[in-house]
Amino acid sequence: MQRKRLHQLFIGTVESQLANNNPPFVRSTLARLESEGYSTEQATAMMAGIVAQLMADMIANDELFDETRYQQLLLKLPELPHHGEI
Repeated sequence: MQRKRLHQLFIGTVESQLANNNPPFVRSTLARLESEGYSTEQATAMMAGIVAQLMADMIANDELFDETRYQQLLLKLPELPHHGEI
């Protein structure tokens, strides 16, 4: 149950970023992934996975959100980062 709530939270974060076009690279990542054959749902889930990993890393290391790193990781999709790569 808790895992599903967290998943929805991260999906909601990406959906909000898409709706507000902020940061703009989130929308361009969605367009790129869709052009590569991924559905909107698949692409959003991949991006939400990146958000989740970044958030976990922020908490573990007591760091602020790094938008540049977020963009770099989104550019690598559909390849997902390996543990410790973030």
